[in-house]
Amino acid sequence: MGLTDMVAGGTPTPAPGQTGLAAAAKAEPGAEGKPVPRALPQAPLPLLPLWCRSRGAAARSLPRFPPRSSFPSGEPPRRQPISDGEEHRAAQSPSAPAGKARGGPMRTRLFRSRLAPPEAGGRRRGGSGAGSGKMAYQTFRQEYLQVPPVTRAYTTACVLTTAAVQLELITPFQLYFNPELIFKHFQVWRLITNYLFFGPVGFNFLFNMIFLYRYCRMLEEGSFRGRTADFVFMFLFGGLLMTLFGLFVNLVFLGQAFTIMLVYVWSRRNPYVRMNFFGLLIFQAPFLPWVLMGFSLLLGNSIIVDLLGIAVGHIYFFLEDVFPNQPGGGKLLRTPSVLKAIFDTPEDDPNYNPLPEERPGGFAWGEGQRLGG
Repeated sequence: MGLTDMVAGGTPTPAPGQTGLAAAAKAEPGAEGKPVPRALPQAPLPLLPLWCRSRGAAARSLPRFPPRSSFPSGEPPRRQPISDGEEHRAAQSPSAPAGKARGGPMRTRLFRSRLAPPEAGGRRRGGSGAGSGKMAYQTFRQEYLQVPPVTRAYTTACVLTTAAVQLELITPFQLYFNPELIFKHFQVWRLITNYLFFGPVGFNFLFNMIFLYRYCRMLEEGSFRGRTADFVFMFLFGGLLMTLFGLFVNLVFLGQAFTIMLVYVWSRRNPYVRMNFFGLLIFQAPFLPWVLMGFSLLLGNSIIVDLLGIAVGHIYFFLEDVFPNQPGGGKLLRTPSVLKAIFDTPEDDPNYNPLPEERPGGFAWGEGQRLGG
């Protein structure tokens, strides 16, 4: 068969005694219209025209757009993806061709969805994770700002100090209580930092942080509600007493003792609250410091820290709540006016007489005397 018969669309007929690939190799024209020699490898050449025809059919089935210059704005119009119902009706319609019923609408829908703009209010890829992260941050920030100021400041300072030690930015040797370094080398920051470190991150640290946050917040929102200056004065009084006692005992960090002091003051001011200690013991609140001391003893820790916290807490409770109510007693602990000016909001003057326009309801219209009365 010649080149004219191949162009005209004729199908080559194998010669007698030749079948399969050998006959096809003999009939296929070369680059110049000459038959391919028999010595060439018997490759599946007839598959190439079939593959090209299938690729061309697939390319012709995709929708095509006119040239860009034919649109007024220079951009082709974007198509919206069709719905599943329209796709199903198009596939099942009797007028649709067989090829479109099998795969045409699905291919067209995928092609259109790539060209369609994002829906109004929709997020791009990755936006959901960013939105959830922002929402989590806002929730944490809102919860953090709802914590009372003194509890928030002290707990944050303890966590940041422990994190700095954990990251090896500072060492515990720069924080511990050492009277010689404080008074001879003037390292006065040790008077504060020894209350901020509770050891490395672990069970003991989490246990102390939970108790510190819980009972410090309950005190500030309970008996010290609206009295932030008095609460700060209790911090200063308790810290001063513990520092004086720390000169005579071998303690390098006093944060745990300070936590026990807060627990003692809260327990004495809430004597009728029933406590449940890990589901094992049920007791009244005044026994909580002693239960914690017994728990520390079971863990093998020294009870000097717990005894120091109980002693300082009892001194404050006696001077603040017990002694002023005794016959001949009086209030010995008075918050300095400087702390009240800093932390407390100014109280309204009871002798202040507001102007008529500042009173609720404005001027007292119609309250004059009746004519002729």
